[in-house]
Amino acid sequence: MKNIHTVVVLILSFSTHLFCSTLPPFTPSEKPVFLFQDVALNLARTVRDEGFEISKIMALCIGATTLYGILHDQVTVRICREYFTKGFHETNIRHWPDTGYLGAAKEILQTTTSSSVIACVWGTVATLSVGILGGILLTLASRVGGAEKYGAHNLVQPLIVSMAITGISSAIALRFPTDSRKIPAFAVQGVPRDKLPAFYKCASAHKTAYQVGALTILGTALFVVCKRLAPSHWEPTMEAHATGLSYGINF
Repeated sequence: MKNIHTVVVLILSFSTHLFCSTLPPFTPSEKPVFLFQDVALNLARTVRDEGFEISKIMALCIGATTLYGILHDQVTVRICREYFTKGFHETNIRHWPDTGYLGAAKEILQTTTSSSVIACVWGTVATLSVGILGGILLTLASRVGGAEKYGAHNLVQPLIVSMAITGISSAIALRFPTDSRKIPAFAVQGVPRDKLPAFYKCASAHKTAYQVGALTILGTALFVVCKRLAPSHWEPTMEAHATGLSYGINF
């Protein structure tokens, strides 16, 4: 079965695009009565008119976070393989369903002996949700409103910087292992005692990656908004006039 997260994103994007195609053209003369109605109309028409660009931004964000997760785990799995095969990871796998993409991942993890495969599976599973949420946030920051719109190509460099900052932060975190007193006993169940120091290093690196990654994606979204709202970008485009989205929401 195909990756359910990706399928959901594509279904939502293209079904909304098709549904919104029935909406009448939005002209500056339209005066929605309620603020939320105005916001809903603007977002709906944005998706209708820019469904393909939105899909590209979502694909870029999901691809970037997944790639980072795989590369990150390729490093940490070689520091402590037991971090992925014992303790809380092993417990989590037992509760996964036997169907869907988690079922497929579960079967691979329970049968493979390759550290590289383990890192690829966990790197993908652990970062898909982050990629989807980040994609939604960056789509809103890049496309909504009447200011100059940013496309997927405008986000490549900021995302590379975001990934680099996250990677450097995680590498530094390896030098400062997580305090064993902050990790519950079940999380290290089955981990050999001589592997615990490496386990704590990996725990620190992964925790840092999630925290810094979330902050850098948020920072990227704020950066895009500030760039779009810079004085040179305030002149409304012809596209904004045509869709009634000049300078954001019309009243």
